[in-house]
Amino acid sequence: MDNSFWLIKSANPKESLKNLELRMDSNVFIYKMEPNHVVTFKEVYRVARGMPLVMNPVGIWSPVFGLVLTRIYYWDRRKDLYGLGLTGAVMEVSLPCFRTMSSLKCILLLSGPAIQTCSNA
Repeated sequence: MDNSFWLIKSANPKESLKNLELRMDSNVFIYKMEPNHVVTFKEVYRVARGMPLVMNPVGIWSPVFGLVLTRIYYWDRRKDLYGLGLTGAVMEVSLPCFRTMSSLKCILLLSGPAIQTCSNA
């Protein structure tokens, strides 16, 4: 994840950000000045292209308390896919397994740079 982010002042984010493609992993935040010199911060993203903006509160700043941020982890805030269907596939294959001398573990030889280990009884 990139450490850069956008902080945008917006009184009406649904209107001002409606044409932007904000990916689920984007770091775009909006802030709004509230009464009594309080500033609220929200993260803004879309689950997928064509879906509505999602705005989660992430913090507040006040002259009394300073900056107070949410303690909810980044991906925990974004785990709801709002009904988006995902397509996936699983393929079962038989791969050669060679027993090592030192343990009951074996190494699966895969095409490519990946090597995985498995246990054999």
